[in-house]
Amino acid sequence: MIHLKKRISRRDFPLETTLHDYNKQITAIVTHEKSKIYIYHLKHFTQRYFIFSLGTWIVIVGEDNVMETAMVTRSSERYLSNDKGYTYICTVKEVIS
Repeated sequence: MIHLKKRISRRDFPLETTLHDYNKQITAIVTHEKSKIYIYHLKHFTQRYFIFSLGTWIVIVGEDNVMETAMVTRSSERYLSNDKGYTYICTVKEVIS
């Protein structure tokens, strides 16, 4: 619930957004066939992270299956650049094909 409040305070969602609405948004991004999948890992991390990107939204999930965040970015391409440790893998459609 704390994370949803943060998203609302940043105006990623309207005030009346429920936790159910937020979870639906996350599920839609992670399952959309056009979502791009990245892996993120730096030397000091204890696990890898899987990132799902659709438009300006990104969802970050740890190898431990815990969702770290779901948020809006100004530019997902810039945010998920290789220079910052993100590696593009493929789209969801390519995974399920």
